Formats: sequence, structure tokens, C-alpha cells
Amino acid sequence: MNERAVYRFLPPLENSAVWELKFSKTDSIPFAALKEHQVAGLLQSKRLEGVMFKFPDVGINQPPFDGFWIRGAEFAWVIVLYYVPRKPKVFYYIDIDDWLCEKEQSKRKSLTRQRASEICRYEKTAP
Repeated sequence: MNERAVYRFLPPLENSAVWELKFSKTDSIPFAALKEHQVAGLLQSKRLEGVMFKFPDVGINQPPFDGFWIRGAEFAWVIVLYYVPRKPKVFYYIDIDDWLCEKEQSKRKSLTRQRASEICRYEKTAP
């Protein structure tokens, strides 16, 4: 299982949202797995100036449209899956503000499954 394969299990969200999916085969994920440009994009999507993205017009995959602009998003998710083979796939939806607060306050350099369960806004199990 790799991160690309995980997308087929990702439960749908109730509303439009931005997210960064993180995937771990252990019981923790390093805070450093979320790169600075990803943090900046998630935070910017929550502000009024927002984020604009243009899909590339190359390759055999045809994008659904040219691009999008998201601003004032209520949530910007860091979605974490701690993968265990042959076990239910549980996704932890952590708002970027909560992720950054945990990173700053934690004595650890990583987020454990237990702590993710405590700070997440939603826990969704793949069907």
C-alpha cells in the first residue's frame, strides 16, 4: 500500500474542502512530513486572499476543468491514515491550525495514532 493507493479508500467529505493526505505504516507520523509549502497552502486557503491552482494541460489525464480558487475555507485538513494491513482504514481529519498547535506544544517530533484520535475533528472509517 502506498499513498497513491490510499485515495481510493478516502471517505467523501460533506462539504468542499482542501486537504493534504499523510500516510504512515507505523503508529506515528513525523510532523516534518507536512512540508512548509503545504502548510502555507492550507493556511492560505482559510484566508480571504485564498489559493488559486491551474491544472496542467499535459499528459493523457484530462483535468475536469482548468483550475480553481479557494478562499475563506472553514477547514483545511491534514488527513492522516495509520495503515495496518487487513485492518479497517481509519482516517483522522485534523484541521491545520490544530496540527500546528500540536506540533508546537508536543514534546514529540511526531504525531501518534492515539494523539491524532484525540485532536482530530472527525474520524472516518473507509467502507
